[in-house]
Amino acid sequence: MEDDYRQWGTKEGGGFNEPTLTYKQNPAMETYLALRRAHPDAEIEISASRGLDALFRMEPELQKHGFDPADIAAILDADPEAISKGRFTMHGKANRRQRTRRQG
Repeated sequence: MEDDYRQWGTKEGGGFNEPTLTYKQNPAMETYLALRRAHPDAEIEISASRGLDALFRMEPELQKHGFDPADIAAILDADPEAISKGRFTMHGKANRRQRTRRQG
C-alpha cells in the first residue's frame, strides 16, 4: 500500500497529494480512472458539490426542512457540536414522522 497517499487526498504538512492535484487540473472520468490504475490505494479528493456555494444555494430548501446551512457547513467541517446538534435534529424529525404514521 502507498502510505504516502493514505491521507484523504492530502499530503503531510498540508496541501493535496499528487493524484488529487492531477485530478483537479483535469476533473474528468478518464483522468480519475488513469490515476486509480496508477495508484490503486491512493486517496483522491473529489469535490462533488463545488464547495460551500452549493450548500448556500440550497439554503431555502434546507430551512424548509428545519436545517441551518451554517450548521450543515460545520458538520462538513467535522465540528463535534454541530454533528451532535444535527444528529439530535434528525432523530427528532424521525421520531415525529413515526408518531405521525402511527396516528394515521
